[in-house]
Amino acid sequence: LDYHYDNSDEHKTKQKELFIKQIEIANELDLPVVIHSRDADMDMLEILKANKINNGCVMHCFSSSVEVLKEVLKLIIHEA
Repeated sequence: LDYHYDNSDEHKTKQKELFIKQIEIANELDLPVVIHSRDADMDMLEILKANKINNGCVMHCFSSSVEVLKEVLKLIIHEA
């Protein structure tokens, strides 16, 4: 999710749909999810809360706070 240059509702909606689809595909293929999130913290967290990631992730782009990172880690790290 990257809202840095275009944060119109249409743009955000399409990116969120594609991010959810990416999570679904990664889970089906047992692959990690690559997350790019710039100026989209709340939407990223909302999607991660609603869509479990099964095989971890790579934070490709992240420029937010430590607090947001802690929330992401809670959502992607699953205790055995």
